[in-house]
Amino acid sequence: MKTATGRLDPEQLAEHLDGRGEAAAAVYVLALARELEVARGELGVLAAFARTIAGLTGNGKSDNNTLRRQAKEALDTLRVTGRCPVSPSRRHSARRAGASSLTRCRHCHAHLRR
Repeated sequence: MKTATGRLDPEQLAEHLDGRGEAAAAVYVLALARELEVARGELGVLAAFARTIAGLTGNGKSDNNTLRRQAKEALDTLRVTGRCPVSPSRRHSARRAGASSLTRCRHCHAHLRR
């Protein structure tokens, strides 16, 4: 019932539940799995949009700088993955983010801890 990553496979779990006579639970598990995939897709689209805004140049206009700051704050709430979703090499490329000990990836703008 487990996949290579150690997570339960919803399809196999639903089959197992259905085999034990729990058809309603099997349908519920499959519906939750579909909803999770939709939510992950929407999160990916929103994250890509926030990365686009965060990548805008700071031209001194307060509106642009406010958008960039808000986009970077939104990106900071997302889980940082081991691979950069933007870089062609799939590796994060760290850039200093001010006086703190944190750095920000120059491709996806995610905060990386040192």
